[in-house]
Amino acid sequence: LGADINLGGEENPWTPIDNFKGTFDGGNHTISGLHIENITDYAGLFGKVEDGSIKNLTIQGEIKNCTGNVGGFCGYGNTATLINCHNEVDITVNGFSKVYDDAYIIQVGGVAGYSKTLENCSNKGSITINIPELDNNTLLTIGGIGGSSNAKNCYNSGTITINGDNHSISKITIAGVIGSGWNIENCYNTGDVAVKELSFGNTSQYFGFYVGGIVGEPMYGSIHYCYNIGNLSIPDELSSSEYAAIGSIAGYITYTTVSDSYYLEQEKIKAIGSGTNNGENVESKEKSAFESGEVAWLLHKDGGNFGQGLDENGKYVNDENETPVLLAFNEGTEVYQLKLKVNDNDEEIIYRNSIESNLLSETEYNNLLDGAVDEDVVWKDEEGNVVVSGNRYTPTEDIALNATVENVHNIYTKIIPDGAGDIT
Repeated sequence: LGADINLGGEENPWTPIDNFKGTFDGGNHTISGLHIENITDYAGLFGKVEDGSIKNLTIQGEIKNCTGNVGGFCGYGNTATLINCHNEVDITVNGFSKVYDDAYIIQVGGVAGYSKTLENCSNKGSITINIPELDNNTLLTIGGIGGSSNAKNCYNSGTITINGDNHSISKITIAGVIGSGWNIENCYNTGDVAVKELSFGNTSQYFGFYVGGIVGEPMYGSIHYCYNIGNLSIPDELSSSEYAAIGSIAGYITYTTVSDSYYLEQEKIKAIGSGTNNGENVESKEKSAFESGEVAWLLHKDGGNFGQGLDENGKYVNDENETPVLLAFNEGTEVYQLKLKVNDNDEEIIYRNSIESNLLSETEYNNLLDGAVDEDVVWKDEEGNVVVSGNRYTPTEDIALNATVENVHNIYTKIIPDGAGDIT
């Protein structure tokens, strides 16, 4: 693609490109004004990609009143790979497509309904599914990035809403990133996932209700270096069912390992809704841990691809950098851990990235001075070597520093009035 393109919106409806084979390179341009409506299956900029790749593109617009396999970039990707694809298309799906004699499917993703691999992709568009009344076996697979896929270095900030209208469904796998997938690495979700007024239908081979912040039901493989702060909500009737599982990271796991992943705690929602996990470092964190850089550091220190935009006082720079961000889109925001000992009994752990930073807050600094008026603060490493003088430092690695006050002057001065007598 040689330039940004506006497709014209509702006045010029788009017909999805079908059975595409090859490579489409968007050249980091934007296609806006995408309008797709009333497509019965395979809806997206590309309806069906048989083989090949789509890359380096942002799309904006809307897809509405469609059914079946739907995604901003492609409805069904077969063996396709999507790289650096960013969806800002709002999607509305109102029905199923038939896949077998007695089975119907909705497979939707912000980027792709189904695709082999999604890498360095994002979704900011909303996804709304309106469930029709259907008695047959039905399968719903929804993800903010992909319905079914592998995913690496991807994030979703769009909301996902299922309007059940008191209808029933056989099986749901739904999540902020991937509905049903395999290997998911370096991904995060900040968008809310809400399921409303829905119940179970036929108890067949397609049966179960799995909701996750990152993935609904991973089939096998692994989930590494992920986090979720999006709110998850489902009907009370479903949450109490033995066939339902909701988890801040994954709804239901069987042959999958989840490790080095974190989430903002919600009442009655665990990291893994159901299943046994053999991985390590899967825990809830307070909001302050996401804002301070702690979670970004944890996600990055063992091989993850995360950073965060912190200012010189360790606060987030702006709303987009309030929480950990992927280094794939935010170079130079690596977070480092600093252990600061200001006296023998007071050690604090703080987080900074590679900008000149205040080591201590004003309160901490005043406590360190302990009444001194004019002093030099010297920071030394654990071997006693001076690392930085003064109260500012540009971190380039994790380090522990000890503060000492040297060359203290004018600690106490008293003016004696004339005639006060002798002074001892």
